Amino acid sequence: MHLGRQGEEDCSDGAIYIRDMDMIMKTDIIVAIYAHSWGAGYEIGYHIANSGKVICLISREQEETASAMCKGNPHINQLMYDSAQHAETLLKQALIEMRL
Repeated sequence: MHLGRQGEEDCSDGAIYIRDMDMIMKTDIIVAIYAHSWGAGYEIGYHIANSGKVICLISREQEETASAMCKGNPHINQLMYDSAQHAETLLKQALIEMRL
């Protein structure tokens, strides 16, 4: 599920926060496609702090500009991909290795 604000004009910030945090607490793993986002970074950090697993897909085009907080974090399984098909293959392999 995508946790974002688009299409949620009728939801308050507080309602979105409560909904998103509830979903994060109920999930075993977060799979994120790298983008510069304060909200996603907050959610990923919270999930890691609560022993959650994180996979972050980073395109080769973003490899040099991706955040050091993401690239340097040993608790994030980072997958560098070249195409959507490559990302899908890498993600499937990572989930198998994690036994999910």
